[in-house]
Amino acid sequence: MTIAGAAAVPLLLMAAIPSTAWAVDGGAGGGASNETGAEPGNESIAERITSAAEAGASTPEALAEAVSLPVEGSGALNFSDDGRITASLVFDGVPSDATVEAVRAIAEITGLMTQFGAATVLVAPEQLADLGEIDGVLDASPALTPATGNSGSQVREQLTSVLPAANTDAGETCGAVPAEADAPLHVDEARSAFDTYGVGVTIGIISDTFDAVQSPSVADDVAAGALPGPGNPCGWETPVEKLADQEETTWSDSDEGRGMAQLVHSIAPGAKLIVADSGDTQFAMLANIAGLAEAGADIIVDDISFFDEAYYQRDVLSVVIQMVRDQGVTYFSSAGNATVSATTGAHVGEPINSWQTRSYRPMECPAWVEIPEINEEADTSVAPDCLDFDPTATEQAYDTLTSDEALGTDAFELQVYGSIAEPVNGVTTSYRVQFYAEDANDPEGTDPDFLGEIESIGSFSPSLVGTVALPWGSQIRVVVMRTDRDEASTRLPAIFLGLQRGAGNITERQFMGDGVNDWVGEGTFGHPANGAAIGVASLAWDAPTTVRPYSSLGPGTLLFEDVTLPITAGSFSPLLPEAQIIDSPQVAGVDGMQTSFFGAEREEDGETVYRFFGTSAAAPTVAAVAALGLSYDPSVRGDALGDLVIDTARGTDEGGPVNPYNPAVFTDAEVFGAGIADATRLLQRIHEDAPTPAQPTGLSVRDIAANTAEVNWNALEGADRSLIAIYEGEAIEENIIEASSIPVDQTSYELIGLDPETEYSVSLTAVSALGKLGEPAFTSFTTAAAPSPGPAPDPAPAPDGQVTPAGAKTGQLSTTGGETPWGWIIGGIALLVVGGAVTAISVVRSRRAHAPEPEAGVQQQGDDIR
Repeated sequence: MTIAGAAAVPLLLMAAIPSTAWAVDGGAGGGASNETGAEPGNESIAERITSAAEAGASTPEALAEAVSLPVEGSGALNFSDDGRITASLVFDGVPSDATVEAVRAIAEITGLMTQFGAATVLVAPEQLADLGEIDGVLDASPALTPATGNSGSQVREQLTSVLPAANTDAGETCGAVPAEADAPLHVDEARSAFDTYGVGVTIGIISDTFDAVQSPSVADDVAAGALPGPGNPCGWETPVEKLADQEETTWSDSDEGRGMAQLVHSIAPGAKLIVADSGDTQFAMLANIAGLAEAGADIIVDDISFFDEAYYQRDVLSVVIQMVRDQGVTYFSSAGNATVSATTGAHVGEPINSWQTRSYRPMECPAWVEIPEINEEADTSVAPDCLDFDPTATEQAYDTLTSDEALGTDAFELQVYGSIAEPVNGVTTSYRVQFYAEDANDPEGTDPDFLGEIESIGSFSPSLVGTVALPWGSQIRVVVMRTDRDEASTRLPAIFLGLQRGAGNITERQFMGDGVNDWVGEGTFGHPANGAAIGVASLAWDAPTTVRPYSSLGPGTLLFEDVTLPITAGSFSPLLPEAQIIDSPQVAGVDGMQTSFFGAEREEDGETVYRFFGTSAAAPTVAAVAALGLSYDPSVRGDALGDLVIDTARGTDEGGPVNPYNPAVFTDAEVFGAGIADATRLLQRIHEDAPTPAQPTGLSVRDIAANTAEVNWNALEGADRSLIAIYEGEAIEENIIEASSIPVDQTSYELIGLDPETEYSVSLTAVSALGKLGEPAFTSFTTAAAPSPGPAPDPAPAPDGQVTPAGAKTGQLSTTGGETPWGWIIGGIALLVVGGAVTAISVVRSRRAHAPEPEAGVQQQGDDIR
């Protein structure tokens, strides 16, 4: 699927599975919809935080524990130094002044996105829930730390399985570290053939920080050639512009954004770079996306995922990405690094990091399941039930995960994220995920040990995220429970449940999906999964046919129409007529390249190097390849450029990546998209698709004398310049004696140093700005005899319709179109386009021993050749 298709039709791709499998009219197998708008009765995450704070939880650690969130890292709460919590507010449309002032009375507004109906605030934990009670506020939820394409994933855990890559001089260019992405992405070939470096293109980069790490500093990187800026030894002196970069975000100060910028610069050193952090919330990030577009970004790349991005709907972040795409921006995003494959059991090598079902299968919860108290005050409260994980006639209210043997600690933290198929601002179901450890002394399994639970966010967001501590070397039961729902609804919504940080410690799972009702292994979610951005998978830079074992898999699934901004009370998107299955990721880049400081520290050949792994590294390499294409032809931009990056990628049959999974379960399109991005193929396609200049008209020769003549033609249309070639005799390759590039506004050319009474031919070819050659025009003429001491005879009468200049022999001047296929002319003159006029002219002169001296030859050599 191409991104152009995604832009034209928000539904993206027609479902590959029958629409009846995702019934929309209620009953078993149905998708979800909010029929009544009733809210679930259980507490939201904001209310739970406030309750914990009122009960005495005063530290970030205590508050995180109260809501099953990590203390730090992706998915964690964000606190200021004075203990206030960062929260996201959604207003009922554009907020009134009174609503904004009421918020300010409780919290500090750190970001107000009026046009999007949202704000980011700092508030005391015990007052977080109060924000949601303000008239004009639809939702107040804590900001959860986003995950980058390098953090909160399996990359760091699996580095030991990635062999160190030897340093190489292949593709090395001016700079602090080798340009190791050049060779696998065919950048070196493209640069040689098309002489493009990204000049004239602006790339926006969104990650964590850019200028927090001081050793090396940004200035050090510029001085070493790893980044552009004044003093760059390679001559790229346009400094990186910082749109929004805190010295230290509330959640990271790793300068992953600078690592991404180094990779972009190594491929497209002439591009201008603008960096922005992601902010703490989806709304903060979408404001920065809009800001980058306003600042002139032609291409934007991010490596950010928010765990509260809806899985079954294009959420607020995706909607704004679509907005900037509609303005002509090409948008890339890392697909994520969630994939974990089984290492024990019957399914070794198969991904096990997620589980989802097309419809909730309710069953009675077993006696050993901890049932929460029913909220008697809620009008819609109904008895909880459990999800049946077994799609067969047998019921089983849990899936079983096997954890690895102990690695030196009592337990490990497993991060879980998920989504129920209900629309943003229309959630009617409360649900939670519980974990139990089987007891070896309980062979019947009737009394497993309760380990903890994670609850859904609330009535605004259909998502769930949290962590739980699990014992090593154990069988872990996973229970999904609906704790409350709209009693009037008969819908059985789809469920997605993913494992993130810590998932590498899971070695197998019981239910692997039947491919019809349930699926296992999809890991990409949010904007890189739903077609809003071009999702980028990751390959090994030194073995580009190899898919990284952590690179997240698709596809994505959409069941609802896009969120509409600004959101208003009672508004939620309806179900789509059919489920939309989105092939994602869409293309692959490479990772593991060196940076000056960021990434895994390694010893190679006695030196310390830093290698940047993950789809966070792969995404900027693809964005930089796109920049080369846009620089070469500025008219190919936006979705058209994204389409070409995808369409020109190398698939398996063309030397690209090889699918390591069962293609009946995960197709190539769901593993690495169209294949690995290829700069040479991209530029060749752009060149081939570019308009061909029109054939020159009016080509003629006048003022013909024994040693001189003047070539004339009409003004060229759709050209950047022209190429003229002079031949002695017939216009064939071995007869060429002179060639030159002519400015487009020049319409005549003087020839001197010609031989008397000699036949010559002339070809004129229009050339586009991309060096694309049009069909040549030809003419021929014969020079006059050498002057004699006596008077010249009267010229013979010219044939009808033909003008005979003084001194020309009758009938020797002729002009034709380009009917004769002079393929060798195109090839020969193309040498001028690629190699330059000086080299080409010296070559053609060597073909004729009696060529005139330079001062007696063609005088006009034109401007520089692209």
